[in-house]
Amino acid sequence: MKNKWMMITVVLVLVAALALTGCMKPEEEETTAPEAEETTEAVESADEPEATEAPAYEVSVITVTEDTFDELVRSSEGLILVDFWAEWCGPCRVVGPILEEVSAETGVTIAKVNVDENPNLANEFGISAIPAIYAFVDGEHVDTVLGAASKDVFIAFVNQYK
Repeated sequence: MKNKWMMITVVLVLVAALALTGCMKPEEEETTAPEAEETTEAVESADEPEATEAPAYEVSVITVTEDTFDELVRSSEGLILVDFWAEWCGPCRVVGPILEEVSAETGVTIAKVNVDENPNLANEFGISAIPAIYAFVDGEHVDTVLGAASKDVFIAFVNQYK
C-alpha cells in the first residue's frame, strides 16, 4: 500500500512539473529545460475583500501566419502578445483561455502562432519550448514569458508595457 501511494505522488509531481515548464517540441532533443518565469498564484481567503472588477474589453485574439506576421505584428502600434503554441501541447491549451481573459481585462491583442504550421517563424524566434508568449511593442520584441503562467502573471506582464 505504501508503494502505491509513493507511485501516485511521483506521478503527480511529474505531471505538475510538465504543466509548469511547458512542452518541448517533439522533434528537438534538449538535455536541459529552458528557464521559465517564476509564477505565483493569487490565493484569496474569505477574510480578504473582493477585488474590484477591471474594465471589460472585447476579447481580441487573432491567428497569425508566416504570411501575415509582418502586417499584423511588426507593423502594429502599441502592445501585442504573440502566443507561440501547438495543438498537441497541454500547457498551451491551458494558457489559451487565460490569455483570452487577459485580453478581456486589459484590452491587449493576442496573436496566436501555431509553430507546427509556421515553422519559419518558430525558427526565426528560436522557439524550442512552448507555450512561449512574446510581448511586442510598436512591432519590436521586448520581453518573453516561457511556459504556463497564471492570469495574474500575464496581467502584470502586460501592465509593464501598457
